[in-house]
Amino acid sequence: MFNILQWNMHGYYNNFHELDILIKEYAPSFISLQETNLAAGKSATAPNQYQSYFYNLPQNLTSKRGIAILIKKSTPHKQIPVSSNIATIAIEISLSFQFSIISLYIPPSQNFSCSDLINIFRTISTPFIIVGDFNAWSPLWGSATTNIRGSMIEDLVFSENLIIPNDNKPTHFSTHKTFTTVDLTICSSNIAPKLTTNTLSHLHGSDHYPILTSLSTPFTSKSPQKPRFIIGKANWDMFGTTASRLCADRPCTPNISREVATITKIIRISAHLSIPQTNPKVHKKIAPHWSSELSQLRSEKRFLWTEYKRTRSNSNLMLYKKANAIFRKKLKQSKRECLNKFSESINHQTNPKRAWSDIKRLSGTNPQSHITSINSAHGPIVDHKQIANHFAKYWSNYSHDSNFHPTFLSEKNKYLNSSSKSSPATSSITDCKINNIEFESTLSSLSGRTPGADRISYPMLQHLPPCMKTRLLMLYNNILSQGTFPQAWKHAVVVPIPKSGNPSTETSGFRPISLLNCLGKLLEKIIARRISWHAVTNNSMSPQQMAYKDGQSTIDALLLFENHASSALANRNHLSALSIDFEKAFDRVGVHVVLRQLEKWGIGCHILRLIQSFLTNRRFVCKVNNTLSDPFTLHNGIPQGSPLSVSLFIAAFNEVSHIINKYINIDHICYADDVLMAVAVNKCKNFHICRKHKCDYFTIIYNNSPFSNTNSLKF
Repeated sequence: MFNILQWNMHGYYNNFHELDILIKEYAPSFISLQETNLAAGKSATAPNQYQSYFYNLPQNLTSKRGIAILIKKSTPHKQIPVSSNIATIAIEISLSFQFSIISLYIPPSQNFSCSDLINIFRTISTPFIIVGDFNAWSPLWGSATTNIRGSMIEDLVFSENLIIPNDNKPTHFSTHKTFTTVDLTICSSNIAPKLTTNTLSHLHGSDHYPILTSLSTPFTSKSPQKPRFIIGKANWDMFGTTASRLCADRPCTPNISREVATITKIIRISAHLSIPQTNPKVHKKIAPHWSSELSQLRSEKRFLWTEYKRTRSNSNLMLYKKANAIFRKKLKQSKRECLNKFSESINHQTNPKRAWSDIKRLSGTNPQSHITSINSAHGPIVDHKQIANHFAKYWSNYSHDSNFHPTFLSEKNKYLNSSSKSSPATSSITDCKINNIEFESTLSSLSGRTPGADRISYPMLQHLPPCMKTRLLMLYNNILSQGTFPQAWKHAVVVPIPKSGNPSTETSGFRPISLLNCLGKLLEKIIARRISWHAVTNNSMSPQQMAYKDGQSTIDALLLFENHASSALANRNHLSALSIDFEKAFDRVGVHVVLRQLEKWGIGCHILRLIQSFLTNRRFVCKVNNTLSDPFTLHNGIPQGSPLSVSLFIAAFNEVSHIINKYINIDHICYADDVLMAVAVNKCKNFHICRKHKCDYFTIIYNNSPFSNTNSLKF
């Protein structure tokens, strides 16, 4: 369903808080506003997640009249240029089909003709919807009488075969205490069956009622969200007791896949019996400043407005206006108090992640979780299953061998088909069995509550009884000795996360993040710690790599570059810097590159075999709007979201530092896949000719080297 909200709001700033309430209550995809009272050339801040288009006629230089369109950024659209003496904004929207919405405002004092309106929608090549305040009366849409412009609109509707889907309810409460219908929705006949219009029951601080129009679009219903375990309300005593009993009833097995399935089942059954789950029903987000007192005040003013419409008495109207003023005052006060409370809570000890989360809640910025449509070679895709398959196919094809150089494939096949080389003696430390101290230390360091596809989260693993932890430790050691990573843990649920500043209708505008099973991630964390410890102990990692090192961050990289720049300037040298960002670096890493570098570091055979198993034969499904795609294969690359992927990427990227280090005049700094190279050289003592006027070309030669003619100065 595509919701369109139209409203003569009688001042954008005056009723912005009421607009905010309407957005949270009805979540419209498209908002048409009249009488914004913003002068020509002026605009205002739009609510978060909306793109704004403000317009007023050029002659309106005062803060009167004006229109605006707010449309969700996730909705694929483009503005259509319209030239008219009527204030008009037109937007073309692409969902499962293309259609246009025209927003306009015709004040009572403006003169216009039918041809002016005809010229507007003649520029539209798609089915269209016209919304706005026409200030026209006619019994055709609910008014008691007809005025001149009402007759004009009637003639236009009949001559152009248009439809008015208004519900004939009053849309305006005038200063004369009368109700009229002047806000209209007009559409072309081919889109009319898809529309349902509803005039809301309350004014929301304006003198016009908001109108909500719903456009039925195929495949736009959101799939229900699966229930999640409420970890904060878990009965951990019951969880541990149940897990202990089930562990005793189900004996261990040396078969890795079967043991993984058994442990998973034990934890899942224990969780179902001891941890409550969320209701899959979708709940509306509540603003942080909202309170029960505001809800009560809002209900009171709505009740008084209903009473006035029933009795039409002046006393009830005064009571309504008083209640509305009290509500507006309390709402502004509540917002101010909420902001002050948040500001006072910020200090040098505040968690930055928590602070930014609160800032986004206060500003109304919520993570974009719903993908409306995705562009493809065959047009927009709106079906959730098809969108998920489109993402999965795109990422699977991107990692396919056909996208890599033949040399890359040859080296990959040659390395994987070769027999394993013997490991040095130091590798026995990395290959040794996992003991209980290492297991508990790694388990206690894990944070977060996001589960994988098996619905098991870190808190469940941390509250396992001793018998289950011992059994899980035995499984991990069995996996390490055999060098076989369980196939169930190589199946990922990939979620597309939008990249900042990228189009939300293109697959390239999203980053794939893998949700992996926590049982597997715990083992990955143990292996990653061993690799990092081995690399740091043996100075295997490049000192230019600043990422994922204890005690180092982006600040260290910036300070190092500042040192290079300061030294160059102090010596009166030129400093040239080149910043490189490798596109989709994690997706382009070959398994042979990782294994070859780890082998150079002296990592043991067991871990090498385990990592080879971890990086090969991986499968994934893509999750879009709670809908899963078909399974696809990940041919190359490192899964993002894995604790082990960071260590493996740093190992593979280490070769880049070795290549750059061969050039002694080049300094470089790495932060993960971002590389900054800098070169400081003596200033050039030669000169060149800068041609600023038309003149004959001539060449100056010095030491058999010609000086070029250029059109700009160089310093």
